[in-house]
Amino acid sequence: MLVSPGVDVQHARCETIYQSLFVQGRGALRKELWRSLQRPDVIVAVTACHYENPDGVRYPFDTTGYSNLDADVVIVGGVDDDTCELWQSQDATEALQVAGYDTTLVEIDGGNHANVVFYEVVNGEWLVSPDEPVGYEVVQLTIDAIASAG
Repeated sequence: MLVSPGVDVQHARCETIYQSLFVQGRGALRKELWRSLQRPDVIVAVTACHYENPDGVRYPFDTTGYSNLDADVVIVGGVDDDTCELWQSQDATEALQVAGYDTTLVEIDGGNHANVVFYEVVNGEWLVSPDEPVGYEVVQLTIDAIASAG
């Protein structure tokens, strides 16, 4: 299976990919999702957004959605992200580590909120950018995280 030109992930089974996804719901939906899904072995979060209010008060990162303490957590943060600024991913990494999760933060030089997921913003509009090198870097990080989990 090719995820993108030149990136072969035949060694990753569908079950492995599904187990590495983090599904976030709210309230009863979250509980139902977690009852029906196996716990992921790997969680890759692209930008760990959480927010601050207009007065500059930062809301803490909520670790309760991560339920498998044995999962490897990789957070990818774009150095140039002005939507979910890098401090948010740094705070999330620290909060997860304090909560007992094996968490790694990967800071992507040149990464912004759009290019880490194969988009670019042109005149305020999000356009697909399938040749975005930063997007390929994030795909490779995800593949490596899945492979390292076995």
